[in-house]
Amino acid sequence: MKPVAASTYKILAHTAVKDFNYSDTVDWAGEMMMLGHETENLLILASLTKPVNYFETVKYLNAAISELGLSLALGKDGIISYSRYYIIQIAKGLNVKQNLERICKFAIDIDYKSSIYDFCKLSWAWHDLDWTDNNGMQWYWEGATKDNIEQISIDTAKQWLTDNKSHIDNWPVQ
Repeated sequence: MKPVAASTYKILAHTAVKDFNYSDTVDWAGEMMMLGHETENLLILASLTKPVNYFETVKYLNAAISELGLSLALGKDGIISYSRYYIIQIAKGLNVKQNLERICKFAIDIDYKSSIYDFCKLSWAWHDLDWTDNNGMQWYWEGATKDNIEQISIDTAKQWLTDNKSHIDNWPVQ
């Protein structure tokens, strides 16, 4: 199988995400084409103008997923798939604070599923640490300070990826 775009994790979980940004599917389609994938619906999806129309986009997206031999990540798989995209970014040290906030927003939307709740606590701790009026105090993550919150977040992300490895070993995105 040809490699797939890293954002495929996020895309396959689109039905599990309340406020999914369907404009991201245009970028994903372009990335997939650059990786050598070419299907009729992927080409159409890549050619759409942002912001996209949900009803038009979802039709082409689901068809492209099917043409590529991929399947939607539903239920717990959807939660892990969508979260994993951002958790990989955190583990790499990329936009750590912003990616924590994205996962936390998603966790709130799905009523705080326990598998990603730690990322909310880290996000809230970081927010409290950034708040100048509280003298560097936070109550969400024991031992977290302004000096170590980013590294704690990175280490937590790496551990989450290890803990969830068996759940996603057979997914198409490696």
